Amino acid sequence: MNLQDEAVVGAEHWTPVAGESIRGLVVRLPQPDTGYGRSLILAAGGILRRLDAGAKTGHAVLARELERQHVRPGDAVKITYQGWRTTQDGADRYRLYVLSVGAKAYR
Repeated sequence: MNLQDEAVVGAEHWTPVAGESIRGLVVRLPQPDTGYGRSLILAAGGILRRLDAGAKTGHAVLARELERQHVRPGDAVKITYQGWRTTQDGADRYRLYVLSVGAKAYR
């Protein structure tokens, strides 16, 4: 087990409610081909927090934003969960997240 996997085991799971935010430093990014899978680990307020962050776990918006904004371990982030939304055609629902990286994470 490597250090990043150990972080997953010791991290507290964060299950947000709509409007809730979390700030912290990225310890581990989602890794789809590992035993610990699609978890994002943040060091937030001295506590390791684990967030589901993969499309297969229903968090596709967050997974895409992490990729689009080129988030890496050590980056400061703020993640705000906006709640469930419905697609324009009304066929599906998804979880909406807003991701701020770097200095923007502290605004």
